[in-house]
Amino acid sequence: MKIVDATRLILQRKIFELEERIEESDMSISWHDGQYWRQETSSEEKREHLLLRKADRAWLEDNTEIIPAEGNRDPSPELAPLIERFGSGFFDEIRAAEGAGLLLLSEDLLLRGLALFEFRVQGTWLQPVLMFALDHKMMTPDEYRAAIIGLIDAKFEFISVGAPLIVSSVFGTDGNALPREFEAIISRLGGNKADIASHLRVAYQSAVRIWEDESLSETIRQGAVGRLLERVVDERNPTEARAVLESWLVTESNRPGGMHHYITSWLRGHFITL
Repeated sequence: MKIVDATRLILQRKIFELEERIEESDMSISWHDGQYWRQETSSEEKREHLLLRKADRAWLEDNTEIIPAEGNRDPSPELAPLIERFGSGFFDEIRAAEGAGLLLLSEDLLLRGLALFEFRVQGTWLQPVLMFALDHKMMTPDEYRAAIIGLIDAKFEFISVGAPLIVSSVFGTDGNALPREFEAIISRLGGNKADIASHLRVAYQSAVRIWEDESLSETIRQGAVGRLLERVVDERNPTEARAVLESWLVTESNRPGGMHHYITSWLRGHFITL
């Protein structure tokens, strides 16, 4: 993997800033969901962040190579306001990828679009790279799941989850408590921005496979199906929610050994009538 020197310097600056104020707590105020949120970061949390930053620096030193931010194309005059506001370094990664003939790896959709339109540089984001590594056995399913959970914990917004990933998060679970991994992964299902058909299909396939895994306790199987039901109706209006739940109920009523009786009890327990 190749990076530009600015990437290393940014990380080094963050480490320096943490070390300078490591004994002091910080507070930030943000606006989210129509209200202000205040978040305080303690010195203990800052020490944890510092260890992570240092680990990132060590990983960069061991696994990346610095290349010059030089390309063969110049930004068009239309981008002058952007350069004036953010500086010419805004294009460093794009210039480096274009000059070296490399794929641009970035979570920023707009940056990838700009790279393609202005510099003819193809780009991707991290999850497809991880999926490629998994498909080509360059990482194990456990490593892939851990990486996806890491992205979720880091608040990456666009994370795709499939039934095999969800099912793997409960495989081999002992006892009667759902694993944190399962809860983290299914948090990316549902919501008012979701493609309901796609999310419903993934949730249903996961529910069927988990329900049929008799190595899991009945409590785990019922708990997992219940949480999946909750996720697919999350932030849906009553009409949409009823349509989703009815589709599950009808499908399961025609499947031997299905979840029909459990779903009926779940609906009753949540005071939902179809």
